[in-house]
Formats: sequence, structure tokens, C-alpha cells
Amino acid sequence: MSAAGFRLLPLSIAAVITTGCASFSSTPSLSDDPCADLQSIIADYPNRYADLRGSRSDFNTVTLYRAKKDIVKGHCEIWEWAGGDTAYVCSLNAPNNEIAEHRYEQTVEYVGGCLGDNWQPEIANRTRDGEAAGVVTRYRNPDAGDLVISVHNVSVSGTGRAARSNYVFIGTAGRSSQL
Repeated sequence: MSAAGFRLLPLSIAAVITTGCASFSSTPSLSDDPCADLQSIIADYPNRYADLRGSRSDFNTVTLYRAKKDIVKGHCEIWEWAGGDTAYVCSLNAPNNEIAEHRYEQTVEYVGGCLGDNWQPEIANRTRDGEAAGVVTRYRNPDAGDLVISVHNVSVSGTGRAARSNYVFIGTAGRSSQL
């Protein structure tokens, strides 16, 4: 299945990458122009993604909105915390480490290409409860204030088996580092 779970991966690259994806039961649909959509999502950040909010689900500390503009259809949400902080987040689970790593590498390459030279990447290891929990690449632009675009390759242990997830986060630097 081409493009299975590649967050923000252009269709031309997704068509080439097909190995290791046969275990997926459905292929996420990418938007027609994910790079242009990424730019419009970034542009709506100062408005707290007000124009992109669909139906909502309320929880104790966060409200989730279905995103009206999905870079990967059906996998993106807008998160709003009690203090009003917001983020645009796309996520997808991976069946194994190889696919998760491949998605992560391709997404980092793609996002960096879409953002341009003003956005500088920083790579960091993720930890959770003192344990290794994957890797993250955060893109920062001095002209964008506290906005950060981050690409995560997350491992979750303690679930009986290792689980992997990839996601893209567009929001405040403070929230990105807490994830």
C-alpha cells in the first residue's frame, strides 16, 4: 500500500515506497497539495486554528477538534488545552519499528523541504519516565516566535508489546517538548 501512514509525504514519493506496507488494511489519503496545506496551517496558528476546527470532543484537560483540513485525511486534530494553548497534530500508529523509522525519516525530509531555509531542525532523543521513548526533530524559525513544527517517532513500552507511533505537531515549543 503506497503512502500508508506517511505523515505529510508527497504523493510522488509515496508511490515509490511500497515495501513493508502489505500489513495495513487501509491507506490514508493525502491532501492534493500537502506542502501548501502545511503552509496554510502554519498561517492559521496565530488564530489558534479557529478556521480549521470541526466537531469537538471535550476531556478533562483538553478539547479535541477534528481538523477541517487534514494533510493526511482522518488522522489530524486540533488540540486545545484549558489555558487556551492550541496545536495541530497528525498521528498514526506503525506495525513495527522499520515502518515507523522509515515514515519518520521521510516525513523529516519532506517537512524540512516544505518549510525552507528559515526553519532550522533540532534532533533530540525522547524520554518518558526515565526510559528511551524515540526521537523527535523540531523545526524552529526565529521569525515565528514560539511556534515549532516537530516530527516524532515514538516508542511506547509497557503495553505488553512494543508499540510505535509517528506524528507531526504544529504548536508552541513548550507543548512540543512535553510530548
